Amino acid sequence: MLSIVPSVPLNRVLNGGPEGLQLTISAAVSDSALGRVSATVNWRDGTTESFPATTGTLAVSSSRLVKPGFYAVTLRATNARYPVPDSAQATFSIQVHSAAQEPPPSDLLIGPILPRDSGAPNAQDWIFNSGSGLGVLESSVKMLLSTQIGERLMSDYGCRLTAVLFEPGLAGVESQVREEIVASLAAWEPRVRLLTATVDKTDARSVRVDLLLQSVLTEQNFGTFLEFQAL
Repeated sequence: MLSIVPSVPLNRVLNGGPEGLQLTISAAVSDSALGRVSATVNWRDGTTESFPATTGTLAVSSSRLVKPGFYAVTLRATNARYPVPDSAQATFSIQVHSAAQEPPPSDLLIGPILPRDSGAPNAQDWIFNSGSGLGVLESSVKMLLSTQIGERLMSDYGCRLTAVLFEPGLAGVESQVREEIVASLAAWEPRVRLLTATVDKTDARSVRVDLLLQSVLTEQNFGTFLEFQAL
């Protein structure tokens, strides 16, 4: 079995200096059958870095200087299994803040937030924590986009993301995803605007959506992600 063991946390919030931040993505890729493995890091800016196939454990480390913003960097690994290679994927979600600039007030909003986890809201998630600022907006967006229309008492509340993501053929689906998110935010969370949305099929039944968003109130950018499972 092919596995990816990250050497750094998958989800991080970092502070950068005036010149930016040297961001490093690192992990160990291995195959339990001791086959040859290779890997590619996709920085989502049109550039990738490939690591040639090797037998045993492949050490992956990719770095670059980045500006403040939200980054979702994907590491994809494959082995040499015949006739169909195995594959595995990990996505590193990093929010980089500028330490040189005075951030806008973060306590403009106060309210309940969902626990920070990688899944959609479920019965256990309804134990609310409190939060402020961007944490409230992030939680509100995750709740909205994870809710199917008709699932709540307010029949129009929610989004059709699950239906769109698991329609036959994932290619070209990002434009439909953006349209669904923009429409849902306009109707139910106008304090947030969508900047970018990236869709990754993590396996045959799972899809991850990485979002870069902006607070309309403070014009601060923030990122989040959602994971969906086929029904």
